[in-house]
Amino acid sequence: MNSYHKPFTAAILSGGYSRRMDGINKSLLKINKTSIITRTVNVLKNITDSIIIATNTPDDYLQMFTGVDFTEDIIPHKGPLSGIHAVLKQSGKRDVFVCASDMPYIEPQIIISMYNFFTKVSCKVLVPAYNQFIEPLFAFYSGEIFKELEKYMLSQPNPAVHSFINTVDACYYRVGKDQLKTFTNINTLEDYLRLKE
Repeated sequence: MNSYHKPFTAAILSGGYSRRMDGINKSLLKINKTSIITRTVNVLKNITDSIIIATNTPDDYLQMFTGVDFTEDIIPHKGPLSGIHAVLKQSGKRDVFVCASDMPYIEPQIIISMYNFFTKVSCKVLVPAYNQFIEPLFAFYSGEIFKELEKYMLSQPNPAVHSFINTVDACYYRVGKDQLKTFTNINTLEDYLRLKE
C-alpha cells in the first residue's frame, strides 16, 4: 500500500441510466474532456488501493479501468442503499467511503480529513453537513453495519439512505461554504450544460 493510501475501500455508486436525462449514463458525461467517473477514479486512486464501482451495467466500464473492482446489487430496487449494501458485502469488515458517480468535483483533501475524523469518533456512519444540508452519498460507512443495513432494507417497503442513517449511530462532519462545490452533482441536462460553461 502506498504510504499516502488510507486503509479504507472507496466505492462509486453508479446507478446507470438517468430517467431525468433521457437514459444517459451520467457518469460517462465529460467535463474538460474527461468523464466524471474517470476523474473520480483518478482522485480515489491517490488515496486508497481499494476501489469498487457498484453498478448493474459493468460492461460500461470494464475497458476503462484497471485495478478497480465491480459489484452488482444483491438486493435490487432499493436505490443507492442497494449499492452501499453490495459494496459493504464485498469489502468485508473494511470501512467504506461512498460517493455518487455524478459528482464532478470531489477533492481528496476532504475525504482524507473525513477519514481521519472517522477513525477518532465512535460512530458507524460519518456524513458531511452544512447547516441543514447533509450528503449521505459522500460519506463513510463502517464495515460493521452490513447486517444492520440488510435488516433495514428487508424490513422497509421504501428504504431511503437518509432514513437508514437515522436508525444507526451517525456522526456529522461540519464543512464550510467554500467546500460545498465538492458535493455538486448532476441531476438534469441543464445541470450538466451549466457546469460545462
